Amino acid sequence: MSMREGSESSVAAVPARAVHYMRPGFTSITPYIIVNGASEFIEFLKPLSRRFPALTFVLVTLWLDGSQIASFLVRRGSVRRWDLSETRRQWHWDRARKRFGFEGEAVYEDDAAEFFAEQGMLDEALDHWMPSNRQQRRWSWN
Repeated sequence: MSMREGSESSVAAVPARAVHYMRPGFTSITPYIIVNGASEFIEFLKPLSRRFPALTFVLVTLWLDGSQIASFLVRRGSVRRWDLSETRRQWHWDRARKRFGFEGEAVYEDDAAEFFAEQGMLDEALDHWMPSNRQQRRWSWN
């Protein structure tokens, strides 16, 4: 018996059911994707956001050397950019120093401290475009 024959005989009809893409209490879907070539991706999103004005895209870029974090808002065919300042980046690194008990440059060598600082920076860059009544982001992974 071939694999195809075995799979055909074991497939049963599955009744249709409603699929809910958002959990109760959530108001948006936030996919996280990694794109090589962010500028080309933003150029792709501009006409898409013009065609579907209800869609708003918020993108955050982290340069691989950690030197810059920028946040982009793509809505109705236009793009706005915001850069996280050096002062704010240093604030996140200082927070990581306190959290993990490092002094000076040692914080840059620890993976957990680096992850903690970068996540704080990325969250701040994402939250820049949110309304003033910001709530703490609720993470829920299935």
